[in-house]
Amino acid sequence: LELLKPCKLIKKPNNINLDVYTYYDIFIKKHSLKIYNDVNNSFDTLNDVDKNRKYDLIPNVYEGGYKIWECSIDLAEYCIDFLSNRDIDLTQILELGCGHGIPGCLALSLGFNNVIFTDYNEDVLQNCTWINILSNSKNV
Repeated sequence: LELLKPCKLIKKPNNINLDVYTYYDIFIKKHSLKIYNDVNNSFDTLNDVDKNRKYDLIPNVYEGGYKIWECSIDLAEYCIDFLSNRDIDLTQILELGCGHGIPGCLALSLGFNNVIFTDYNEDVLQNCTWINILSNSKNV
């Protein structure tokens, strides 16, 4: 049995310098998101990673999040289909291991007000997730 470390609330940053970010326009069904990626400055955790390693993950240190997970777009498409084909009253949406937060950002852009983003890496939440939340939601 392995216990999870306690969660920590990551507050909204006061200022974000968009000049260091690269962004991608991602289209999911008929919805578009602007997803930012700080590829130059977000890898502080990975400075000591051997460049010859096959994977950039470091167990219990860096568990992913700086790369956009291809399946996050598939998951967002599935969520659109799931929500549109059912009569559901959702009050909260929880995205586990959000990284860039594509499914959660889509939910915000669709008008869901209570979306919770979680990730193992605090640095990912600060440098990747928040910028995408702020750029894709008017109500944050």
